[in-house]
Amino acid sequence: MEPSTPTSPSPSNIIRLDLTSLTPSLIPTSSPTPILSPTPIQYHESPDEFVQGGITYVKRAIIARKDFRQGTSHIWKYGLQYIRDSDKKEVYYCHECRVGKSKQELFVINGTSRIRNHLEQKHQIDPQSGIKRKGSVRKSIIDQQKDGAASSIFFWKESVEKFKELLIRWIVYCHIAFFQLENQYFRELLLFLNPALLNHLPKAAKTIRSWVMNAFISKKQQLREDLHHSRSRISISFDLWTSPNPYAILGVVAMWIDTTGMRRVTALGMRRIYGEHTGENLGSVVLELLEEYDISGDQIGYFMLDNASANDTAVEFILKDLCPWMKSKQRRHRRLRCLGHVINLCCQAFLMGRNCEKYLAKLEKHHQRGDYTKVEELWKKFGCLGRLHNLVRYIRLTPQRREEFATIIIGGDLSQFDGLELIQNNSTRWNSWFYSITRALNVRERLELFSARHVPGKGSVGIANFKLDGQHWFELEKIELALKDFYAATLLSEGKKTSLADWFSTLDCLLREISETKDHYHDIHTEDDNNFTWKYLQGCADAAWLKCVEYYNNQQLNWQNRFPEDTDLPPAYYAAQILDPYRKWGWFRQEWVLHGDEEKKRWFENAQLAVKHLWETEYKGRYPVEIRLRNNQSDRHD
Repeated sequence: MEPSTPTSPSPSNIIRLDLTSLTPSLIPTSSPTPILSPTPIQYHESPDEFVQGGITYVKRAIIARKDFRQGTSHIWKYGLQYIRDSDKKEVYYCHECRVGKSKQELFVINGTSRIRNHLEQKHQIDPQSGIKRKGSVRKSIIDQQKDGAASSIFFWKESVEKFKELLIRWIVYCHIAFFQLENQYFRELLLFLNPALLNHLPKAAKTIRSWVMNAFISKKQQLREDLHHSRSRISISFDLWTSPNPYAILGVVAMWIDTTGMRRVTALGMRRIYGEHTGENLGSVVLELLEEYDISGDQIGYFMLDNASANDTAVEFILKDLCPWMKSKQRRHRRLRCLGHVINLCCQAFLMGRNCEKYLAKLEKHHQRGDYTKVEELWKKFGCLGRLHNLVRYIRLTPQRREEFATIIIGGDLSQFDGLELIQNNSTRWNSWFYSITRALNVRERLELFSARHVPGKGSVGIANFKLDGQHWFELEKIELALKDFYAATLLSEGKKTSLADWFSTLDCLLREISETKDHYHDIHTEDDNNFTWKYLQGCADAAWLKCVEYYNNQQLNWQNRFPEDTDLPPAYYAAQILDPYRKWGWFRQEWVLHGDEEKKRWFENAQLAVKHLWETEYKGRYPVEIRLRNNQSDRHD
């Protein structure tokens, strides 16, 4: 076979540009020094009224004859103010553009910087002195690059499209304002790197906006096609968050296996939520998005959500609409619970007791009302945690107290902690208490010095009600040690490498650690019954253990008469674990059969029935399987 010979690119695949220089020099040339003209040019009288682009412009001096005053800036030597009839905004009319018979740019007057730049770049008017240059001047970088459009080079169309794609990606992912494409210095940078971009770089923000919108429409259509050809059911996750505006925003994410066998996770969209955050309201927004992507009831899989009761209602609302043939229990089987959220609830129970939801609701109510006195009073009920919360908030509340704390230097072996700021706990951010307590322990000496030296303002008790003594610091050390287990469990539940197959093993490990901590505190409290610290910590561990047991046991199937359709609990947790090639049934046999009691052995039997029932009712025969045999294997069976 003869080697192929290179061929010239066909005219349909290239763009021909005429450029004299690919790399314009930034070094000043030997052009003469600019000569400044001492007096401005005298212009003919401008029209009282003119029309451009179908819009009428009227000279401002005509409209406001009595109180009209011209500004003192030099820009008014080279132009006038006109009123745009469509919106009554003042615009700048350039005399130099009229003399040169150029189209008026008509800048809206909200400052002089853009007008000065226009006069300098287009008409060589010095921005400082306002005097027009005469004679030869050294050209700007952009002028040099424009003058380079005379030599002949080839520029592939594919390269232009690739540049366009990369530019859009940079703007979208880095949150770049569209008008930055008009920035002179950015354009100079790009054209310096490749002058061939001169005719392809958009000149206006409006152009790049249309590029982005067209790219979005194209990507959305491609995503719609990918979802349509999904090899698996499409599972959905959604959650609410508050934007800095603040708006209530619902983010919706889809998870599925594409035609290549790859697991895909893609955001379907973000929608603002109006009104109450009820399940029906959330569900209707999710339904609209699913309809936009043509996701039908046959394609819908599971819903992985946090434990908010509104999410139960939302899933019921969505599936009733998409899958009217489903029974109530079948719809409940499709609702899964976020493991990270379950771990966080167990952690909150450890910190705030069995009624933590009630206390958190009260705190949220007082925060929304702005009643921070009641917030502070409520936190006092939580011992060392409440004192630390109030102390950190007090220091961080004003810049003066932050500075006072920052000026406290310990030095020596603790110098690495001298520059650290305090971290405030946050009820909506996982592990925030762990971070807050760890930081407080690291800067303990600085906090103690602050508490001893600080002088509150007049009429304020300052930190007198929430100083931390030795007993409080001892309790914080023990709490931080226990929180490390929750922190580790949270990390195990995050990231792309984690799946539903890790649900049982992670929660089981956490339950074991909490149980050991509970027993440890119980033994010490028995030996020292009068010590409040161990009684308090034992109560914390008991609350966390009960919460963890609640969620762990709720995932066990307790079928009456062993009819799988009678259970309210999703068998997907079991199926995910036994379909993991590394685990299969091994973990269940190890933990529930070999080392479990009679109840756990029944769990194992029920899990086997659940997975079998799931296969027979929802997956068996759904996807055709082709069996291809080699010729010799086929002959062997004949």
